[in-house]
Amino acid sequence: MPMVDGLYYRVVGGGKPVIMFLHGAGGYHGVWQYYAQKLNKIGSIVLIDLPGHGKSKGIPFGTVEQSAEAISSSVIKIKKKGVIPGFPDVMVGHSLGGMVALHLALVLQNFVTVKPAVVLVSTALRLGNSGSSVNIPEKNDLCKKLFYDKEWQRRCMESRRLPIFSEFEVLKNSLMSAYKYDFRQFTHLLRASVHLIYGEKDKIIPSEYFHEVKRYLPGSKVYKIENSGHMPHLEARERVLEILLKIIEQQRNEVIA
Repeated sequence: MPMVDGLYYRVVGGGKPVIMFLHGAGGYHGVWQYYAQKLNKIGSIVLIDLPGHGKSKGIPFGTVEQSAEAISSSVIKIKKKGVIPGFPDVMVGHSLGGMVALHLALVLQNFVTVKPAVVLVSTALRLGNSGSSVNIPEKNDLCKKLFYDKEWQRRCMESRRLPIFSEFEVLKNSLMSAYKYDFRQFTHLLRASVHLIYGEKDKIIPSEYFHEVKRYLPGSKVYKIENSGHMPHLEARERVLEILLKIIEQQRNEVIA
């Protein structure tokens, strides 16, 4: 099992560009399996379990910054081993994973010459106010909040092992780190192209928080997925894949140039 500093990672495909996927709070790398299968012939696909999640050891870190620093250290070591041909050219993160991806881009930008692309899936620059309390509903109610599609709600309620849920304490602790984080203070420092993909029926993140992304990062591109909730990468896989392919192609041209 590939591990570095207690973090589990999986690499499929090969060559440039390097595309990294980061899951959300309480999840694990398997949520991106569909995309790994579809994209592994066009580059190196890196799937990572966030600290304390999935097969990674330890407990979730208390802040997004700590998670990003840990993953940054791991990426540097994976690159030195020759497992990947460079630093991530595209970083895709869902919810908390998107926040980690933003801060990871900030940490790694001194090591790269080409600006990476950061793809935020159902991610805002903040999840709430720093004093917000974390209230996790019962599983059935949580499924209704996460998904808009009735079939996905049913699958969520009936499944024992969707790539979303971890132990309660893991979910709670990782959500707490997200609620404490606010990337608005860092936007002026970021050297990356930012793309936001979100579901128009998202019940987790207020729509005005999505609109902040465009306001604080005026060069960013926004894609609204109709009839989708907080999990568009599951509910609308083909549409999200189509968007990712365009972003990856743009980034490939940057890397080659």
